[in-house]
Amino acid sequence: MDLFFLIKELLIFILNIYADSNLPRSVVDTVIDFFDKFNQNHFIPSLRADILEALENEQLSERTKMKLNSVFDDYKTLFVPLNTEDNRFNLLRKINYRNPQVPEIGNVLEKKSEGNHTYVSFDPVFALVMPLKITLKHFLEIPNVFNSIMEYRSKLLEENNPLIIKNIIQADLFRQKYIPKHCQDIVIPYFIYFDECECGNALGSCAGKNKMSAVYSQIACLPPSIASRLCAIFLSLLMHSKQQKKLSNRETFHKLVDEANDLRQNGVKICVDSKSFVVKFELLLVLGDNLGLNDIFGFTKSFTTDFYCRICKLTNEEASLATIEVKSKIRKRDDYDLDAKIKNVNESGIREACIFHEIQNFHITENTSIDILHDFLEGVCSYDIHQILKVFIFDKKIFKLNDLNEQIECFEYKHTGCNKPPPIKENHLKQRFNLKMSASEISCLTRYLPLFIGHFVEEEDEHWQLFILLRRIFDILACHFVRRDNESYLQSLIEEHHELYIKLFGPLKPKHHFLIHYPRLLTLLGPCVNYSTMRFESRHRPIKSVVTSTSCKKNLLYTIGVKEQLRLCQIINNQIFIENESDREDCFNMLKIELEGINYEVGMFLPINIQQHNKLFGKIINIVRINKKCYFTMETYEEKDFDSHYYAYVVRRVNEDLSIFSKKICSETTGILFKKYYFEIKI
Repeated sequence: MDLFFLIKELLIFILNIYADSNLPRSVVDTVIDFFDKFNQNHFIPSLRADILEALENEQLSERTKMKLNSVFDDYKTLFVPLNTEDNRFNLLRKINYRNPQVPEIGNVLEKKSEGNHTYVSFDPVFALVMPLKITLKHFLEIPNVFNSIMEYRSKLLEENNPLIIKNIIQADLFRQKYIPKHCQDIVIPYFIYFDECECGNALGSCAGKNKMSAVYSQIACLPPSIASRLCAIFLSLLMHSKQQKKLSNRETFHKLVDEANDLRQNGVKICVDSKSFVVKFELLLVLGDNLGLNDIFGFTKSFTTDFYCRICKLTNEEASLATIEVKSKIRKRDDYDLDAKIKNVNESGIREACIFHEIQNFHITENTSIDILHDFLEGVCSYDIHQILKVFIFDKKIFKLNDLNEQIECFEYKHTGCNKPPPIKENHLKQRFNLKMSASEISCLTRYLPLFIGHFVEEEDEHWQLFILLRRIFDILACHFVRRDNESYLQSLIEEHHELYIKLFGPLKPKHHFLIHYPRLLTLLGPCVNYSTMRFESRHRPIKSVVTSTSCKKNLLYTIGVKEQLRLCQIINNQIFIENESDREDCFNMLKIELEGINYEVGMFLPINIQQHNKLFGKIINIVRINKKCYFTMETYEEKDFDSHYYAYVVRRVNEDLSIFSKKICSETTGILFKKYYFEIKI
């Protein structure tokens, strides 16, 4: 076997260890040292002795014996080229590893003491910068990635159903604002996401010391099978939050702005299948939570003052009572530019002009982002359910808290693909104003609350009617496609919900206000689950793991940068987006499978046809993969009734089974029942 081939395979093995965020780089020294000693002292000597003993009766020439011993000696020193980190990194640079860049991006005044003297000085501020242009080039040149993106992009743009929006490139913003400017170019939209993450113990004595401000980037039209992976979200900028707050937005983000303009004008030159392409990129949305976006966009950071909304210009009092979007109050480009020049935050809510307006063809009054995670799941759902449960348990005393917690604990969550909610504590209901749960747990509770407590509550109860309105809104916002003709329906649901909330609980909260903009913006941007910050927040985990596993916190940005570059190098060289077809040439049964980023398993219910009057569902009883194709055998059930009180379908078994090809499931039936429609089957 070629010795250089073995060294390269060893290098890939080492790269996989290096790229593990939970392991410090020193672990590689330990592993290499162990294998080197084992190879030199045990494996090769034993192999040499066994082979020479086996050939003892053979008449070998001295030249052959010398050659055999030379081969053994070569393999005995197999790990020598890898025995130091410098050697390893020199070899990794040949397979696309790049040293991280931690440039100085600004200066801040710091107060210092020396003896009895106190003075101030300018201290440099550094940030980890991961050039997106280089990252995108490497990513698109991974076999199968660019072709998959282009096929998916073409499929979306050529679909004949004008009423359905599955991706932002089918929505009005991209079609009207960007496609006409790139008639002859390959243009791919992308998002950037800004957020802070606490990398240390949030309750410890050093809380906040290692808090980071991070900017991530992701291509907006990735096929679901790629978009579902964390490795498709790229770190672009990282710095300490304390220092970021002391810098201006211009100092913090000017490199990102310059790079965005370069990606738009010059694009990225890539080589795929021996063909050269120039791919240009358009920044569509800047994502984040409301406080973070208001901060980096230059709006007021207080949500108790007037004009806190970055989408419209309603006063705090007007926003707390508004049940529909006031068209005349929506921020327009010309009005915004005038307000930014005046710089009167009390009259406009604008502290400073937005730095991102220096990106060509980008304006926050047109490229407006929304976030279902913070606005709806952790906002409206959490507030509403908290208030409703509080009334049911403590005021009306319809049921006891223990009854609800018992239902939560005993419910059969199999095949639901969701996070089980934790038990609700009495002091949380009495003292807090929202539920102490994660967004995924609140999502699960919202889906199944009718089955938990529906039998306790009367249908005419106004508080329950408020929840049912919330549940209907939830179905539309959580769906992976948007119907253009649903805008007025969603608007009426939100209006009715807000009016009833005001009647029962008083003025609306800011996150209730943001919801009135969703009907219009869903048509403009497409399904909000596609640009939800939930997946981006999961991207914090590798960074947190690096900080936790590193004992020395000196030059932490560089340490994280090395790990990030190693992860990118691993993605490039492991070719993880290529399906291994060699193990899929036989016909065999499977209990579960992932298709286009969605998990399917035996026992799960799927919608087969929900567009007809009598909806048809299927229960998976067998999954068969034949070569590269997947088939589902299902028991069929038809809709008998829809119980609006329990928000559940009543179905009955049809006396026939059917088989469906996986492509038909993914494209025509729009996916699995619980994740996409959140309907419960009641048999």
